[in-house]
Amino acid sequence: MTSAARTIIATIVLSAGTGFVAGYLLGRGPSWVLWENIIQDAGFRTEAVPQTAGMRPMRAYNNKPDCDRALADALAAFKSSPGRVVTRDPQSQEALVTMENRSTLTYRYVCLPDTVDGK
Repeated sequence: MTSAARTIIATIVLSAGTGFVAGYLLGRGPSWVLWENIIQDAGFRTEAVPQTAGMRPMRAYNNKPDCDRALADALAAFKSSPGRVVTRDPQSQEALVTMENRSTLTYRYVCLPDTVDGK
C-alpha cells in the first residue's frame, strides 16, 4: 500500500470518527426510548397486567432530555377521580392507582438508550 493510499484511508477513518463524536455531542447520538411497566396488586397477589406483561416501549426520542420530559408528562397525566386515588412518586418514576375495590395498578417508567433492551 502506498503512502498516499494510507493517508486517504486514515483521513476517511478520522473523518467518520469525528463525525460520529460531533453528532453524539450535538444530540444526534443514540435515541432514547420511554419504557412502561404496569403491575397489578389485588391485595393477595401481585402480577404483571397480561396485555402489558413486562416492560414495553412507548416511544423513542432523539435525546435524553426529551425522553425525561415525556416521562414527567406521563406521570403528571395520572389524576385522582371518584373511585380511584393516584399517588405519584417522581423519585422512583412511578404512579400508583388505587381503585375503589382496593386493587392497585403501578405504572413504572424509565428512559433508556435505544441500545438497551428494557425487557
